[in-house]
Amino acid sequence: MVRGRQHRYNPDILVEYHDGRVFLEEVKGRVFNRIVFGTKNLAALIYCSTRNMKYRVIFQEQLEVVY
Repeated sequence: MVRGRQHRYNPDILVEYHDGRVFLEEVKGRVFNRIVFGTKNLAALIYCSTRNMKYRVIFQEQLEVVY
């Protein structure tokens, strides 16, 4: 809940490996509000831990552009 309103969260990427590992990945360009960012990350971690998944945040500067 943010500012008294419930919101839906749609992850950016769900990665399933052949060996059974599953990662929920969020790609971020910039963090505008650290409190909201932290709250969303905590909710994602709890969600993933109850489903035997890993959660990973990838920041835009970590990504390579391939042409």
